[in-house]
Amino acid sequence: MQMRNPLLKLSMLLVAILGILLTTQAAGVSVKVTQVGEGATTIYNIVNGLPDTKNPVVSTDTPKTLTLEAEKGKYYSLQCFADGDKKYEFYSIVKKYTEDGVKKEIKETPKIASGIHRVDFGFKTDTKITEVEYVVTYTDQIIVNFNTPKVIEGTLKVEYYDPENNKKELSASGNIPVGSTELILTLTPADPTRTPTVKYNDKQGTAKSLELTKVGNSYKGTIKVKEEDLIEVNITISFGLDEVLVTFIPPSEKDGTLKITYKDGEKEETLATTGKVLRGTELQLTVTKKDEKKKLVVNAKKEGEEAKPISMTENEKKEWVGKIVADAPLTLTIRFEGEETDVTEALFANVAVYPTPFTDRLCIYSPEGEAHFELFNVQGILLHSGEVRNGEYVLSTSQLPAGVYFVVVTREGQRRTFNLMK
Repeated sequence: MQMRNPLLKLSMLLVAILGILLTTQAAGVSVKVTQVGEGATTIYNIVNGLPDTKNPVVSTDTPKTLTLEAEKGKYYSLQCFADGDKKYEFYSIVKKYTEDGVKKEIKETPKIASGIHRVDFGFKTDTKITEVEYVVTYTDQIIVNFNTPKVIEGTLKVEYYDPENNKKELSASGNIPVGSTELILTLTPADPTRTPTVKYNDKQGTAKSLELTKVGNSYKGTIKVKEEDLIEVNITISFGLDEVLVTFIPPSEKDGTLKITYKDGEKEETLATTGKVLRGTELQLTVTKKDEKKKLVVNAKKEGEEAKPISMTENEKKEWVGKIVADAPLTLTIRFEGEETDVTEALFANVAVYPTPFTDRLCIYSPEGEAHFELFNVQGILLHSGEVRNGEYVLSTSQLPAGVYFVVVTREGQRRTFNLMK
């Protein structure tokens, strides 16, 4: 009898442990789908690698929020449909999730099959993910970005046909309605011997060359927005001149201001964001300081050289001015050194943006407190922004073309810029 009691106790203990393990493995993962804009979202089980479209788990025509207790070990498919009359189009899916107690965020690149936008997701029994939210966005606007040529290069006219087939002009980067059919570009070089080129991104984010036809002294090309099902169009125009890239991030408002000007023929132009100028262009830098006690430090790093300080002198307007010739790709850094230097260093001591060079994903890591980030391309166009809260933000970048990018991270009003390559 003395032998049986320990064995019985051990058996009961093993049964209890097994029950706990089975309960833990069977625990579900809370999935929430939040919708922005007009469309439909459906969740299916995946059977033999494909969604079981005959048996939707959760489905509604115009959901604002869907919830699902996803079973661990199973896989599911989230499918998104824009509304039938094409006033809206599917735009993006952002995945927010908690893994091992840390909140993370990533912009997914959905699979596209037969016009259906789909994301497959599932959870293994050993996963540390406890909750997931997908933010599905539909839009009634098409984003169109393009660089405006300098006077010395030539002129650009951008027109489009709206959903009612009315021809309209887009004078600067902006939005056009979903359902617009075509973008018509007309380029006229200042130098008739030069031939312009145009590139734009297709739906997968791949850069494509636009075929141009010469008409008189101009060149015309058409981007079939509706036929290619484009929701965001980034256009890069070149007139074949020898240009160099000038990279900089303006100071925060609490520190001061930076103005960069240069001559384009007889006209004075302002370089408001990172951009290109003709090789040999003289740049005039004008900086104002909010705190006179702080020391202004402006450095210039030319490609292939070490960073060197730019001599800045104060004028009668209490502005600090300096000059530099952009005869090579150039990176400008502006710092206001003072009592906050150590505080700023401490704020960003554990902040990281990696990997570099990056490929299909980019991670913004800020383990303590909140941080805001912005991703820019070399034209200074904002591509993505988000919030990092006590953890890591993972951004899908597979759709971005190879090149130079910049991430600006802001914490407690202080900013730091990270230069990256893809």
